[in-house]
Amino acid sequence: MKKRFLTLCLAACFLAGCEKNPEQPLVVHKDMDHMIQEAETPDEGKQDLSAMLEAKPEHYRKDFANDAVGVKVHVDADVVLPDAEQFSVMRVRKMPLTQEFTDKVRNILIGDTPMFEARSLRQRIKADYEEMIAYYRQQIAEETDPQNLKALNSDLANLEESYNNAPDTIRPEDYPSDGKLQSVRSLYESETANEYYQWAMEFNPNGERLYEMNLGEDDNHLLFTAENNPDRGSSISYNRSPITWMRYDYLEKTILEPDMDVKKHRNLPENLLTHRYDVSAEWKPIPGDGVTISEEEAKAEAENLLGALGLTDFAFYEGGLYPEMMQPESDCIYYRTDYILRYYRCYNGIFCTQSSGEKYESEYEYQFGVAQRKWEGEYIEIRVDDTGIVGFHYVSPLEINETIVENASMKPFSEIKETFERMLPVTIAADGEEITVAAEITDIILDYSRISEQDRFDTGLLVPVWSFIGTRNQINNEGYTILTENTTLMSINAIDGTIIDRGLGC
Repeated sequence: MKKRFLTLCLAACFLAGCEKNPEQPLVVHKDMDHMIQEAETPDEGKQDLSAMLEAKPEHYRKDFANDAVGVKVHVDADVVLPDAEQFSVMRVRKMPLTQEFTDKVRNILIGDTPMFEARSLRQRIKADYEEMIAYYRQQIAEETDPQNLKALNSDLANLEESYNNAPDTIRPEDYPSDGKLQSVRSLYESETANEYYQWAMEFNPNGERLYEMNLGEDDNHLLFTAENNPDRGSSISYNRSPITWMRYDYLEKTILEPDMDVKKHRNLPENLLTHRYDVSAEWKPIPGDGVTISEEEAKAEAENLLGALGLTDFAFYEGGLYPEMMQPESDCIYYRTDYILRYYRCYNGIFCTQSSGEKYESEYEYQFGVAQRKWEGEYIEIRVDDTGIVGFHYVSPLEINETIVENASMKPFSEIKETFERMLPVTIAADGEEITVAAEITDIILDYSRISEQDRFDTGLLVPVWSFIGTRNQINNEGYTILTENTTLMSINAIDGTIIDRGLGC
């Protein structure tokens, strides 16, 4: 009965906001024109930001539950509104990287350091395959099950073919980089046996990519990546390390919370960011690790870089000093202490944090455990230590095309709160009779978020969105917490009061 009730409630929830249609790659049946009309119309009961600032509740505290779906909610949060004059509604689109911007980033961060194609970081040589082939031959010699033998022999044949195609060695200096974005398809067609090009073709067949490294001389390892991917957006990444080249094949926003297991190991810093690596492994700080500059000095360094790149619409949002995992080596995992500073676009004093979630197509093909078609929120992360900028990551650049509504009218928080209290339990309920959910809301924020245009994956609207942020605990029938999530538990469009599907982005 619980599952049927949950299904019906969720159906009502999605009909109120948006719905999926298997006929379309992305289906958003929200009436955008009607929402824009609502934003333009200052009806009775609606408020613009200035009126909301005058009437805003300073704190929201309440306990409520829905026993039918097994959810209890505790709210104890400040209601945070931006100190700005107005919210607007703006049309935006994905912005591809240009060669001009890529050159600017390279010139500032890399300068005249010779760079080379980084194929050696993604392409195996014959010696790598020899070890794997020996392992499979041993497995085949010991295996007796016919089905397993068939699978092992098939895998061995593939490895032997790869061995025959693999180079004896790869010398980066044999492949100088010209620093230009190149068509992935053209690279692949020029050398189809190249394992790196094969990988790039699988991941980004219709895009552009630049992947380069220096020679790591004087304990200075530089890795630079720039990519335009029609299915995942654009990104640019620079890493500098004294240990090795730090490979980031999938850029993800850094989780600025230590792994809970770190506290069990007294030899590790309590706030170590492990990036999901095994905390029981041997960890070492990089030689000479330590930061003496202040956070303000680190921010000044980061903001000088943003200014030089022309990224003046961004402002510091969160971050601090953290020891974090670097590229793991065979003998241990190194960590480095640096400032990790996150910047978001800030439009007229209001952040665009995309706290309403990423947009992805769940029916679209998955590869490497990652949704291949996805539109993340825009952000910049900059890493700084005593030596200067050691990391720069700019993900999913956004372009504002036009302002549709200058001063948007929004529903009062009292109405938003009613929707939140009614719908949160059914949207966060666990899928299972024996599991209950205890949620705590600690932050309530009104800022900008991007929602999706109907049937489009590359354009959207920036609108004001209420984000209810906190913790969701799943508890089994013995009273043990089996899963904890710290995230935005609900996002509500401040203009029309509809719930935003955090996966569809509408």
